[in-house]
Amino acid sequence: MFLLITTVLYTALSFSQDMTKFNLYKPAEDAEKEIDGAVKKAKAEGKHVFIQIGGNWCIWCARFNDFVTTDKQIDSL
Repeated sequence: MFLLITTVLYTALSFSQDMTKFNLYKPAEDAEKEIDGAVKKAKAEGKHVFIQIGGNWCIWCARFNDFVTTDKQIDSL
């Protein structure tokens, strides 16, 4: 039983992401102003706006951000 618990803990720690390096979201910024600017720019360029929301504490937000910024097909949109 001890070996099983040790293995599970080791695996969980090995695959955990270092969240101290993830600082995408800036709570002090004015989100409404940023969105308005993005919408105006998108309208002028005939494009759409994709709004990504999340938190710097959220592992899934970090993984999603990594996915959309490293996948060349998505990043080029």
